[in-house]
Amino acid sequence: MDSPAPEFSELSKSHVSKTINEFDAIIEKEIISELRYSYSDKHDETLYFKQEIINLSNNSRNELEKMNFNDRQIDAILSTKGLSADKVSNDVARRASANFRFNMYKNRFEYGDYAVVDAYWAWESAPVWAGKDTVVFGFSDGFTANLDRTVMKVTYRDLDGNYKDEQYYSPNGLVQGLRFDFEQSYGPGGLRSLSSGKVYLVIDNNRENKDYVEVHGKYLHNYLGVLPSINISGSNLVSIGFSANTKEMGDGYIVMA
Repeated sequence: MDSPAPEFSELSKSHVSKTINEFDAIIEKEIISELRYSYSDKHDETLYFKQEIINLSNNSRNELEKMNFNDRQIDAILSTKGLSADKVSNDVARRASANFRFNMYKNRFEYGDYAVVDAYWAWESAPVWAGKDTVVFGFSDGFTANLDRTVMKVTYRDLDGNYKDEQYYSPNGLVQGLRFDFEQSYGPGGLRSLSSGKVYLVIDNNRENKDYVEVHGKYLHNYLGVLPSINISGSNLVSIGFSANTKEMGDGYIVMA
């Protein structure tokens, strides 16, 4: 864990994950919500998000550059100045948003003892929503989180990739899982930066006959403090639920035996 967390460009070389746009994550969530609930009951988060973009348009180009938005985002943000949220197109909102990647890898599985998973995430530029995010993991019955050996390191950089600072975060335990709550945009010193992170996840096997483990991980954006839930189906599939106002930016699922 001594080296900095990898940048977005490094994660882009992997075929394990895909690039996820901050605004597209909201659109995807609303499509799912519309399938489950009537339109009148669906909370239109896109308008709230577009209003955040409009609020950012009160900054100058120079100020937005210092906040680590890229040129594509800045052009889109400034184009919304003086508009109402319902007049901002989805295309403009998408161009104003940041891209993100999340990867999970098998590290090792020691039969009857423990398993180790590596996870990595990174923002390409500054996201519209800055604040606290969370990374959450759930795993098979018969395993418990080793909170003493599990850690996440977050590296903060500017848009040019220059190192700014770093912070280590300890996990909070859940039933059949754990989570990391952390500052996604503001590193030590309070300067708005790009963040990337790496997780070293250790889970102990507390059943001698458990010869495999399933691990499910998610990156949750705009996390509002509601505890995510870890669910294990009758077939032992692990799933993660979370609050209605949280956006899923990354997802990983691996099996080790």
